[in-house]
Amino acid sequence: MTGERWTWLAGAVLMAFGVFSIAVGARNALRPEQSQDLAPVYKAARLWWAGANPYEPVDSASWQVETGAVDVPDVPTGPDRSTIYSPIAVVNVAAITGPSWVTAKRIWLALNLLLALYVPWVMRRLWFRHWPAALTWLAAGLWTGSMGLRIGLGNGQHALLWLSLMLTACALVASWPRMAGVVLALSGHKFNLTAIVAPYFLARRAVLVLISAGIATAVALVVFLASSHVPAAAIAGSYVRECSWLFGQSHGGTLPGHGITDLYSILAGLIGGGRTASALSFGLAAVGLGVTYLATKGADGAPRDVDIAAWLLLVLWTTYHRSYDTILLVVPFAALIDRAWRAADVRLMWRRAWPLAALAVMWYVDPSKLYLLVHPTALDRMPDSGGLIVLETVYRIGVLMFWAYLVALALGERGSAHEARVVQASRAGSDKTAGVVCADGQLLRFGCAASRGVTA
Repeated sequence: MTGERWTWLAGAVLMAFGVFSIAVGARNALRPEQSQDLAPVYKAARLWWAGANPYEPVDSASWQVETGAVDVPDVPTGPDRSTIYSPIAVVNVAAITGPSWVTAKRIWLALNLLLALYVPWVMRRLWFRHWPAALTWLAAGLWTGSMGLRIGLGNGQHALLWLSLMLTACALVASWPRMAGVVLALSGHKFNLTAIVAPYFLARRAVLVLISAGIATAVALVVFLASSHVPAAAIAGSYVRECSWLFGQSHGGTLPGHGITDLYSILAGLIGGGRTASALSFGLAAVGLGVTYLATKGADGAPRDVDIAAWLLLVLWTTYHRSYDTILLVVPFAALIDRAWRAADVRLMWRRAWPLAALAVMWYVDPSKLYLLVHPTALDRMPDSGGLIVLETVYRIGVLMFWAYLVALALGERGSAHEARVVQASRAGSDKTAGVVCADGQLLRFGCAASRGVTA
């Protein structure tokens, strides 16, 4: 059997598992006790639509009276908490949901299923049009079987919407910068993630994108505040209280749990939680932001996959995340697959392929679920389990190491591309001929396969 046939077969196996995985996620989303991550934002959106303060916690009975809702979300959202999702998220959810919670869950699930198809499509349009059909099929199978995708669908999560908006902004940045800015503003649905990635557009001198995003965000906030009967100061105060609560819980409180990938969790496990770990995590995050900025600075044209991969990994290790957010690994995963496939020889291919094996484990396996497979009776004592802490710490350090690897790859390819341009300019000045350059910027005479090169 040829290599291409093996690729098709492997893709078919992965796709069969992926379809089953998505079906499980969709089934879970419609269960009475699930879609729990949509419920707080839906309740806030209904309050805002009724002119009330969306960030003021209310009990279920009062909420139903104020909103006139047909039914109440049947998941425990807590009467003393609202949501830390941004005003843009509240407006987005209000725009696509109706008065019925059951209907809202179905609409949200349908939207996420469409976005699950959209993400691989837009990634191929952006970076991987040169892939053969068999490799595209294999990558699609990997995407559909993602642990993060399945859990995110079941929980009614928002990470898939954010990833879709961010990839869309990247697709528009070169030709439609104003529209890219509007899409970037909509990605403020998860404002903490957008705040980390926004400097990338500054690094590539896409100032018009950031200006457009700022204007669109300001307009959205004006609409948000003007549509409520509550003073803006009261809404702002309630929102700050919600964000302060989350920060307190994630930095030294009871919120850190299983499957989280952020740096604070690593430091808390090594030196204990508290202000020292918080200060170190913020300091190292600032260093990571600066390094990623410098590694991706000055790029022109369409965004490079390796640059976006580095920024998404930065997002994962600098902010609070759970296992469903590992869908952000899809761009690093695809970028590494592409580098392995474009290797000049078999040995180089295997050297580039080894990180894929480690990334695949992170892609499919939730540390807490793996621990329960070995210790099925340990559910009640999981937070105090040394074995689980080790598993999760390895997982988190893995995210950090992959970020460093992708940053180094981005810097290396940037240097290779620059060298190729210098040599081409020299040749063009002497004999009016250009060289043949590989897709990653390396000259043909340096060992790139001619069949995978492009003429400059």
